[in-house]
Amino acid sequence: MIAGWRMAKALAILVILGVFFGDTRGTRMGAQEIPAFVPFPQKLVFSGVKPGEERTTEFSLALQTGDTSWALFVALKSQETIPQGVLLLRAPGEKNPLPLSPTPILILQGTQPAPHGVTVGGFTLTFAPSWAMEAGEYTANLVFFYQRTGGQPMPLPQSLTLVLAVPPAFQVEMQEAQKDIALEVSGPPGLYSLTPALSLSARANVTPWTLLLSTRGLTGEQGGHIPPERVFVKLGKSLVSFQNPVVVRTARAGETVTLANLLLFVETRVEDPPGQYRGEIAMACSFRSKGGVQ
Repeated sequence: MIAGWRMAKALAILVILGVFFGDTRGTRMGAQEIPAFVPFPQKLVFSGVKPGEERTTEFSLALQTGDTSWALFVALKSQETIPQGVLLLRAPGEKNPLPLSPTPILILQGTQPAPHGVTVGGFTLTFAPSWAMEAGEYTANLVFFYQRTGGQPMPLPQSLTLVLAVPPAFQVEMQEAQKDIALEVSGPPGLYSLTPALSLSARANVTPWTLLLSTRGLTGEQGGHIPPERVFVKLGKSLVSFQNPVVVRTARAGETVTLANLLLFVETRVEDPPGQYRGEIAMACSFRSKGGVQ
């Protein structure tokens, strides 16, 4: 038995749009008659919604019933794992949306019959994927249940199909000034530290994903170029050259990689002209998709 009705409202407060059921009669499930019921539209597609974004759309429910007291519930059903809280439903007249889950929630209650049919509009469905929701396409259904006074909720044959398409996404947070690295070449050839040290946090919605750092080297204001293979980052106790993109960490969808005070070094040689050298550190996310490594 589904717990109490948290959103009970008289049918009079609902937005009535009108419907034409004609002489359509209710169908039967087991020994009980259930009302004629149709969601409109019967399919909703949320495409290209990235973590941190949200997309909202509306749908209506058309119902014909002779019961004087009744209620509608809805539950989210899917063969795939959809994180809690990424789908939110707000019923007409309600201020706060409710998270959809496999547990049915009350979305509509009537206190009078609707023998000729009624359409209730203004249901809003919001899709707001989290970083823990892996990139991909998901299919789910909103399954509706009808309950008359004193009875048990009965599943209705018409459901609302949802298609949720989440593209791969990568986010890195750091101070903009930290992307720029600089070095004054004025002393003898050797290994010198670069400023500033790097501190950053990154996350992605794919599993697994790898954080990569790279650079094109440093260019001198008076000419000269220090190539990537002579720029290093300290990982643990080792200095790793930027000759190739440097693998920093591998993580799962929704997991945040945090790095603090990564030290950078550059090797100068006698052939490097003196003066100010500047460069940039780039961050990237590598993951394996159906087409290969991205």
